[in-house]
Amino acid sequence: MLIDAHTHVWIPEMREPSLIRAFNWKEARSSLPYKKYSDLTPVIPELYNDPGAEKWAKHMEYVGIDAAVNMSNDFGGAEGWACECAQLSVMEIHQEYARWTERHKGKFFSFMGVNPLRHNAVELLERGVKELGMKGLKLLPHTGFYPNDRVCYRLYEKCADLGIPVCIHTGAGIFKYPKYTNPMHLAEPALDFPELEFIMAEVIITKKQTRIRCGNEKFLEAVYSSKTFKEISENTGVGINTLISRKRYAVLALRERLIELYKLLKNN
Repeated sequence: MLIDAHTHVWIPEMREPSLIRAFNWKEARSSLPYKKYSDLTPVIPELYNDPGAEKWAKHMEYVGIDAAVNMSNDFGGAEGWACECAQLSVMEIHQEYARWTERHKGKFFSFMGVNPLRHNAVELLERGVKELGMKGLKLLPHTGFYPNDRVCYRLYEKCADLGIPVCIHTGAGIFKYPKYTNPMHLAEPALDFPELEFIMAEVIITKKQTRIRCGNEKFLEAVYSSKTFKEISENTGVGINTLISRKRYAVLALRERLIELYKLLKNN
């Protein structure tokens, strides 16, 4: 069984205009020769437009993936921390995901994306899980908080009560600065909530898309500076072959956990 444990499926109404512009800018500067930002403005939104997750379903069938977990992100304005909001509210977005889950039963699952800075974040999370069948919490620290900020703890407590995992973006992604998403910020929550399962999303992705295992602060610094295996080996004292072996074992371990995750999602 093949499981895509981290995918994003959406329609433009779920995303803020500023985010669409960010996607345009990234695409325009992704390769040489650079493209004109204005030429991509009408193109990018359509690329990410997938009503009912129909494009997603066809693609998954084509590549042979059995199930996927949609990681919803709350980019929108929360009491003034962002200047723009999506056309759909947080609950409306996840109501749409719930309909897609029903349409692709046993294949499409979603986490609830909630920004902890929202005054009603806990209420939104609980409604998403109990009313809409969301399978976990997705946090996006780039929007202005650290995973160990106490504002997140009320959500962690609710996740523990609901028995759901927490997925936290810990990679750079389309964002320029990874200061909020250094995996070390998860040390405190992991110790304070030993009963919770924390998922560090994209922790092993660098600008060069090199995937490696992260083990300590010095190693993490190497990862976030986009160094090669050779450079990381020189900085950490760990042999290149050892780094490659760690990657292999990490992939095998991840496959086993994905099977467990799929069983959990399907049974709950």
